[in-house]
Amino acid sequence: MSVLKNMAVCDLRGLSAEAAGKITEIINAALVLLPKGASEELLGALQAIKKTNVASVIMVDRDVEVKTRNGFCEITAADCSPGSESILLLNGLCVINAMPEDCGARLIVNGCAIEHDSLRGHGGIQFIAVNGLRTYADFDHVKKLHGKIIIDAAYLQRLEPKTLLLDGTRLTFAKDVTPELLDEKQLTIKSNKIYCPEALLTSVAVRCIDCAPKVKRR
Repeated sequence: MSVLKNMAVCDLRGLSAEAAGKITEIINAALVLLPKGASEELLGALQAIKKTNVASVIMVDRDVEVKTRNGFCEITAADCSPGSESILLLNGLCVINAMPEDCGARLIVNGCAIEHDSLRGHGGIQFIAVNGLRTYADFDHVKKLHGKIIIDAAYLQRLEPKTLLLDGTRLTFAKDVTPELLDEKQLTIKSNKIYCPEALLTSVAVRCIDCAPKVKRR
């Protein structure tokens, strides 16, 4: 008898009923895959396995590919397939770009998923589970920053309009940034911490995802 534990994807689609009967428990798995069209004997053996701290269990065809992305990632039409056959396991911060109606995928998100606003009502993008945040944003470009970044007027002037600005640590807006410049650039901002002059609080706050800006005191 055996225990399977600590894995992102636990794929049981290739097991026989005899092999499945030897597994007593699955512990700490983001996704468990069961074979679609399995015999009653096999399905019964798979469903009898105890599951502890398992985020999602789904049944899929044996030939469906599962793709895993960790950290920061962007999902485009190239990651999807006609219909909704692709399965994407996304761990971290994920941006899902605009894509045609015939592209599809089933998503499991552990972290934050930011979808392009045009995907509202998109029939091909299906979320199996979201352990964290799922939201929409109107953007044409994505900019990933690293470290403690100071955003001044000169930097903003170089950014394309409708940029989704992402940072994993801290963003600070300089004193020369104006509300008018922020309005012109139509930014969307996602960062763990955001600091700005008091005069910019409202202008920055309305552009933030899941973070409230604080006043920079120095």
